[in-house]
Order: sequence, then structure tokens, then C-alpha cells
Amino acid sequence: MLNTLRYRAAGSALLVAAAALTLGACASSAGDVASDKPVHTSAATVDPTASAALRPLGEPCAHGTTDESDVVALEQVADTVGTYCHVTWDTTSPDLMWDPSAVDKSVTENGFTIKDAKSARDAALTFLIEDVIDSPFYDNPDADRSAWLTERGPLMNAGLRDAYAKIIGDAQIVADNNISFYGPPRAIPDGLPRADDIQLSTPTFSGFPAEAAKGDVPAHGAWLNVFTTFTVSFHGGSDADLVAAILRNHPEQTEEDLRVADPGLFDGQDSGYLLTGQHRSTFEEGSLFQIAGHDPDYRMYTLSENPTDIITID
Repeated sequence: MLNTLRYRAAGSALLVAAAALTLGACASSAGDVASDKPVHTSAATVDPTASAALRPLGEPCAHGTTDESDVVALEQVADTVGTYCHVTWDTTSPDLMWDPSAVDKSVTENGFTIKDAKSARDAALTFLIEDVIDSPFYDNPDADRSAWLTERGPLMNAGLRDAYAKIIGDAQIVADNNISFYGPPRAIPDGLPRADDIQLSTPTFSGFPAEAAKGDVPAHGAWLNVFTTFTVSFHGGSDADLVAAILRNHPEQTEEDLRVADPGLFDGQDSGYLLTGQHRSTFEEGSLFQIAGHDPDYRMYTLSENPTDIITID
């Protein structure tokens, strides 16, 4: 049985509650048909009709993920920890090829089109990989949060940008929504991708109608949600680093507690760790290229004999 040391934080809920209730313009007209060609949406270019030219692993980034990963190299990045290969979603991955049949009828019933769903999916995957899973905050609490918001703001609608701006000084809330923040130090800061493997489920979709104001909740236009699950394996870290990360995130625990619960963390044989979870991106009518809110639930845990929770956010 997994030894789960749970940690509860409110950051994810705050962003959705604060940012996903902004009024949008009218939805696109029905009947649009999306292209089968996958599209990568970058923060600098939010127009999903223009596909970015992605460099294969090895140019400029050394090969560091498995052949089955759902990601490819995006750019080489240097930060205060070292250098790493920043990745993005692989538009040729079988799991991520566009499939209109995955779009639930609630999407079109609430005024969205199949083309709308595809635009939202492209933006959701870009944000999930580049800013949530392979976040610049990965084991780097000194990352410039304001600079990140300025650079990545075009992926968000005005409501989400404003919500982040209000809490940008709160490292914990930002960390809760950029999920690698709580991990142990990078085991191999040498230009490789920071994860060994990133696997995504085929995204699913749901639509929700516009609603009038109710109490403290303002009126909002129709919503389109994109939902994806993920499993990420990271380079093996030292037992000491894993123990330090667990104790940092769970101050109620002691090293002696961990020795009893998970003796594999003290056997001198370093092990890696896994990140599993799910992510929902919310979009509003009239702005299907920009995220109105996002809600990650995830668990990071060791790969020792008795897996121990490093951090859980739900």
C-alpha cells in the first residue's frame, strides 16, 4: 500500500474561481470543421492556424526522453540551477493526434464548434507541458515569477492574467499551479530534458452553458473544458535529496518517520520519482486560444520499495 502523506493547498481552486468567470464574446458559428493537422500554440504566437517548426530532440537538445514520450524538444534554457532542454507536446504523437470523435456533444450543444474544441486543445496542451509540467519553477524557487507572467501571458485571457498578477508574489500559490516546483533538485542539470518520460492521455472535452449571476458568482459565458491525465518519470535523484524534499513539503514528518515507513530511502541506492495527475483547462466563448482557468491535481512520489508521497495537490 502506498504511504500517502497528503498536503492540501488552495492555489488551484483560487485560479479557476478568480479567473474562469470572465465574460467572453459570442461563440463561433456552428459548422466549422477543424483540420486534422496538429498545431502547436506558443505564447508568442497564439494563432493556432500557424504551426511552429519544432526541432527534434538532439537539435539543440540532447536526447533524454524515451521514444514513447509525448513531447519533443523546444529550446535550450539556462537558469540558476544549470541548463536543460525545455520540451513541448509532440504534434505527431498517436495519443495527441486530433480526433473529432473525442469531442462530447455537450460542447456543440453549448454553442462551440469542433474547430473551437481543437483550438482549445492546442492551447491547453501547450500550457500543460511548457508551463505546468516542464515549468520554469521546477526545483527553482528563485525563478522570476513576474517575468514568467509577462512572457506567458498571451496564453491566458485577461481574467487569468489578472488573477496571477494578484498572487504573483505568493510563491506557494504559483507553485501549486506549476507543479514541478516541489520536487527534489534536478539530478542531471546538463542540457537534457528534465524528465525521462512524459505520457499524456488523449484529451477529452465538455461544454457548459452561460449562467446569470448567482450570489457572489458573477455571470459568465459558456465554458469549454479540456481534460487530460499525465504520468511523468524523472531522473533518479539521491536518497538524501528525496528525503529533504519530503520533509520540506511535510514538516509534520520526521526523518525517523520516513526510516520506518520507507526504509528504501536510506539503503544507499538512489531512486527516481513519478508525477501523476490530471489537468483541466477552461476556455470561454470568444477566446478559444487563451486559457480562462486551469486546475491541476497531482501527486509526486518516490519509486522506492514503499513509495512515499513527496507532494500532493488536489
